[in-house]
Amino acid sequence: MPEAFLYFLWQFRYYDSTALTTTAGEVVRVVHPGFRNAHAGPDFLNARLFINEVEWVGTVEMHTRTSEWLAHGHQHDQAYDNVILHVVWEDDTPSSGKTVQRTNGSPLPILDLKSRTANNLLSRYHALTDAPDTIPCAGQLRQVQPLKLTSMLDKALLQRLQRKAEAVQAIYQASSPFNKGQDWEETTYRLLATNMGFQVNAGPMEQLSRALPLKALLKHRDVPLQLEAMLFGVAGLLEAPGPPDEYVDRLRREYRFLATKYGLTSQQLPAHVWKWARMRPANFPTLRLAQLAQLLTQHGSLFSLMTGHTEVTPLLKA
Repeated sequence: MPEAFLYFLWQFRYYDSTALTTTAGEVVRVVHPGFRNAHAGPDFLNARLFINEVEWVGTVEMHTRTSEWLAHGHQHDQAYDNVILHVVWEDDTPSSGKTVQRTNGSPLPILDLKSRTANNLLSRYHALTDAPDTIPCAGQLRQVQPLKLTSMLDKALLQRLQRKAEAVQAIYQASSPFNKGQDWEETTYRLLATNMGFQVNAGPMEQLSRALPLKALLKHRDVPLQLEAMLFGVAGLLEAPGPPDEYVDRLRREYRFLATKYGLTSQQLPAHVWKWARMRPANFPTLRLAQLAQLLTQHGSLFSLMTGHTEVTPLLKA
């Protein structure tokens, strides 16, 4: 059974989600399966789910058998510490007596999909993946009546818009607990930061935006060095050793003071969550954070910036 089949099951939710539980009996509710990761690290990024009514946001790793987590050495790799769920086809740990853990020793929730998957689904999957067409189901489109096809496309469009609207609404409700969630500025900031990370670093950028509130950043928007120090510091990118650099030293000094002032040290992300492999320099997280700092320096209201224009061109110049 190929591991790619597991990706297919998880991404498109082709499994029985009724009374979904982990192998330890914890109740699971999947809000969003995440985005497929084509780079090094866990298989799905920025997943969102509830385990025993506690919301988790992070990555999902997949294996044919649970023991492959240990065989691949993930228990010693900090890049897998933010995995919130281990999805497997078959859980083989009870027979071995071994446990699956992160580097800090915390246990990892395991979801077994074998008993929740229809028996004929694997053969149908192979039929599609082995098809010679570029789009495997392209030949079946001729069998669909034009009116039904149009109806399906309209429904897919509405469902996509609804999912996006619900995601924005969820961020809006959680963006400002002291103001009953009614903070569109904070919502815009979180959405912008997440999208500036694209799919590869969307997860870390989203975590950074939650760890570092917009209000704290705007207090220092008149001093770009301090604003950059907060972003790079909470991102965990000032801790990495390197050759002597006067600018980096200034950022570190500023961050030490601001981290104490705002209590940011406990919110700091580990540097290993950022992805660099197979990425163009223009998409490096360091450059994206510098661009975000520059945007915040120039515009005190991100919400007004996004809603005050009817054309894309002014936003590109921002």
